[in-house]
Amino acid sequence: MGCTQFYSYKAYFLAGAGISEFKSKFADTIVKNLIGWGVIEAEIGFVGTGSRNTLRETDQETAIQALIEFFRETHFTDVKANILQHLTLINSSHRMIIEFLAQPSQDIILAKCELERRKELWSDGLSREAENWRSKEFHKRLSFLGLVSRNTATDNEETIYNLLLLLEEEENRLEPKKKLSEVLFTFNDFLYYQKKYSDECLYKMVVSLKKLLSKRYSGNYTDYLWRCAQNMSYPEFYRAWNSSSSTTDADFPTE
Repeated sequence: MGCTQFYSYKAYFLAGAGISEFKSKFADTIVKNLIGWGVIEAEIGFVGTGSRNTLRETDQETAIQALIEFFRETHFTDVKANILQHLTLINSSHRMIIEFLAQPSQDIILAKCELERRKELWSDGLSREAENWRSKEFHKRLSFLGLVSRNTATDNEETIYNLLLLLEEEENRLEPKKKLSEVLFTFNDFLYYQKKYSDECLYKMVVSLKKLLSKRYSGNYTDYLWRCAQNMSYPEFYRAWNSSSSTTDADFPTE
């Protein structure tokens, strides 16, 4: 995925949010694509998350109508449950949603049962237990790789650089990559716990991750790049992406 494709998705999300303010003949198409990425396919990467967030910001009636149409068209209970969940996230008190849920429909009943089943599986207690387990496993993996997580942002960014170097080393090995999955999981968790990064750290992450896009776990790397892009301006991301060339301000496209 190139720099252009990153920002084409971002443009989609901005357009989706803009529908709530400005009428557009493309509104139905935009919203249906967002539902496809975020609810029907339920992607877990940046496209899915961005789509789901945008659905809460877009024109409510357009989104609700489209979600109800998808609900009636799909034959899968888990997808119907996803749709019900997102309907209530948009606005559970909206007239269209109340009228739709009041229908004596077997599909609606089954979808509600599926949501209840999920709620039981992910109760608050289980979520806390899962979070504690994740934290312990994260620090175990850091120790296994000979790294530590410290309290200062500077030290933690140094750990991120070391993890990126390990990823590159492991991806380039000819022999079986025994450590690669451990490094990958650890890097993913580090991004989960480390919420803020310096401009320099974001720049270095983009430069390093771009090199890994052709490797085995390219899907993970595109997701990490998107997280960087969300915290950078377009010029900053563009310069990092094209850092191997002699790009200057004069080379930067203004249109």
